[in-house]
Formats: sequence, structure tokens, C-alpha cells
Amino acid sequence: MAAVGATMLVLCAIAAQAGTEEPNHPALLFFAGTDLWRDGAFLNGGLLWSPAGLDTGGFTLKLLLNGGEYVYPSGGLHMDVDGTMLSAAALPGWRWTRDSLTIAVFAGPVVQNYRLTRTIPAAACTGSMRGPSLRPTSGTSPIRRP
Repeated sequence: MAAVGATMLVLCAIAAQAGTEEPNHPALLFFAGTDLWRDGAFLNGGLLWSPAGLDTGGFTLKLLLNGGEYVYPSGGLHMDVDGTMLSAAALPGWRWTRDSLTIAVFAGPVVQNYRLTRTIPAAACTGSMRGPSLRPTSGTSPIRRP
């Protein structure tokens, strides 16, 4: 969790230093967020880089990083299970834009690591996992483009 938080701070510092050659066509977008509830806390963030600008379609690279801690009650074990999860993804993709609508498809490798505070022999979801990811997205912008 501390590593994810430190990485988010570094990314924000880089974003504050970064400049684009054309201020009307920014090519980088940094984002971050949290997911807090009674049984866990996660930090997430990443960036979008689009060489032609984020307000146009075309190639875009999406980098994601998230991690956190969670607790869930196990009825079979009659105890609470504590765990941590870290995940990172590098997803190249393509964006299509029209007026205020953006549709994108990203695909690439994802690495995840799950750890439990107690050793549970039957737990299948522990350790590191790697694999492909396909992430279609869509959204609208409240800002009208000229």
C-alpha cells in the first residue's frame, strides 16, 4: 500500500513538471482515486498518453497501477481473512472521438499480486498472476469541442 501511495506521489510530481509543446492539445492525462469502505482501502491511478493529443482519436497508451488491503469473513474457516492486492497494467490502444463521445479499446499485459496475512492452504487466489487484458471503454465530455 505504501509503494502504491509513493508511486502516485511521484506521478503527480512528474505531472506538475511536465509541459506540452502545444497547450491547446494536451497529450498527457494523469488520474488517481481511492476506493474506501469498511472492509478495505485501495489507491489507484495511472496515465493516458496520446501523441496526437487527448482531444483527438488515435493511438493512446494507458498505464494503470492500483493496490490496497481488504478483509472478508470466511464462513468455511470461521474467521476473517486479511489480504493485500497490487496490480499494474500497460495497455496500448486506440481511441475514436466524435463530438463529445469517446470510444476506446485497450489491450496489453496485466500483473497482479495477492497476499493473505494467514496461510490458507485452499486459497487459490494468492501469489503473482500475469495475463492479457482487453478493456473497452466509452465516455462523454461535458466540454464542447470547437
